[in-house]
Amino acid sequence: NHQPMERRASVETMSLGGTRTYTCEGGDHDADANASNDDDASTLPPEIWATVMNFLDYQSVLSCAATSKMFLRDSMPLVTTLHIDKSSQLNALASRFRDVCDINIFSLLRQEEDSIKVDCNTILTVVLFLSRFNKLEKVVLGGRDSSGETIGYGEPGHIWDDVQDKKLVMNLMDQLSKAFQCNFLPKSLLVLGLRCPRCYHGAQGNSTCPSCQLACKNWPLEHVINFNNEGSSQWTKREFACCRPNCLDVCLTRDQIESIIEARPGGHELLRSESRLLDLLGQGKLHEIHSDEGTPFYVVQFFTEDFDYMERYIKVADLDMNELAREDVAKALMRSFAKDDLDRIPPKSRCYLGRSNFVF
Repeated sequence: NHQPMERRASVETMSLGGTRTYTCEGGDHDADANASNDDDASTLPPEIWATVMNFLDYQSVLSCAATSKMFLRDSMPLVTTLHIDKSSQLNALASRFRDVCDINIFSLLRQEEDSIKVDCNTILTVVLFLSRFNKLEKVVLGGRDSSGETIGYGEPGHIWDDVQDKKLVMNLMDQLSKAFQCNFLPKSLLVLGLRCPRCYHGAQGNSTCPSCQLACKNWPLEHVINFNNEGSSQWTKREFACCRPNCLDVCLTRDQIESIIEARPGGHELLRSESRLLDLLGQGKLHEIHSDEGTPFYVVQFFTEDFDYMERYIKVADLDMNELAREDVAKALMRSFAKDDLDRIPPKSRCYLGRSNFVF
């Protein structure tokens, strides 16, 4: 009695004759076995349909593929982003998704009444799933609440007191660390949304946590240097897609993290490079405010702790600030006004640097 779920994806194009809408529909079928011979959708090039698919959930992508061989053979290899909502979807046919570089996995967490739980099946399958995508650059790990809004493992006000959930998350951290160690994952893969369960809302101190130490020793060096205890998993629902990520949240101090980096190949040079200071200047906290007329203005804030860290970094690296090119410093600061690497920098007339102690 199973009835296939009807799904629809459409795109409108403008032509001299007016607006035309192309639509594909399909059921909950296996893409390989049920691709239709009806290729009416081929009136649009595969690249356009692949762009549409980048915004669809994974099941809808399969439903599109089930309607046309053109979708299956020509468009699916051009898809660059996948959105996974269920652990059962972590068996995607990677060979069909040749160009995928971003994956959003929203099956790690699930909301049950007033609590957020970790999904065991996702923990067991996610690393193997990720290893199938040779061009993968970024993965976001999170979940959805009952209303469909994205949630992260650092939801404000939530204390992770379930012992089993803590073990599952630390197990996933260890899996990822060992996968990086064995070159089982792309060597520059950016993993966002995880935090060590020992981190509690900004509390960070000397720790002997083996999972955090293993991560610092094996995750990509360019990401380890941004490890913190207030990183990507602190996303709120509104900020999930656009915050400036710090990769993994660990329970180690900054000194402990840098000590491990120092011992890794290339770590000594990275900790003393001019580019590292410029990176720090591009990581200010971005605020967007609006005038009474609705005009947006952008304010970047650096906290006292940020200045203290940069001052200490300058001393350790023995950098001569007078030798830094003004143009490079200006470009680095302007990067703070972009929400992410793909976001355009606003007009300079709307960009301001705020005092370290101002409050919105």
